[in-house]
Amino acid sequence: MNLSDMPSLLGRLYERLRTAGFTVTSEQSGGMGGLEVILSGSIAGSTGSVPAEVDMSSDRGHSVVTVRLGEMEHWIIPGVWASYLDSIPVDIDPERATEFLGNRLSDMADAYLADDDIESKLVAIGEQFMRARSAAYEF
Repeated sequence: MNLSDMPSLLGRLYERLRTAGFTVTSEQSGGMGGLEVILSGSIAGSTGSVPAEVDMSSDRGHSVVTVRLGEMEHWIIPGVWASYLDSIPVDIDPERATEFLGNRLSDMADAYLADDDIESKLVAIGEQFMRARSAAYEF
């Protein structure tokens, strides 16, 4: 993959994940400059390791990063993980999302290993955020 095709904030996260042993498992690019890269690896927590996938997508100036751990079916944005871990509002800023992933992967692994119901809790946080966000745009 050519890193010059990737926005710089995703490029920094890509390099950090590759350095941590993640490998590219899927890569797609579109005709209008869209790019999606999925990396897979293992995250070491304090009580064990968890398989992880990180999906980085960018299209026409918009970037999104999502993550799933272990046996999770849903891809979760970093802002939802941060909300779960730190009891803060969901933040969807791409810069903070990539910074969060660069610094908190082990915390995510620990939470995943400690909470058998984490996926449903993360999904509920994301759904609540989206309901509130869409209500803000109702006329």
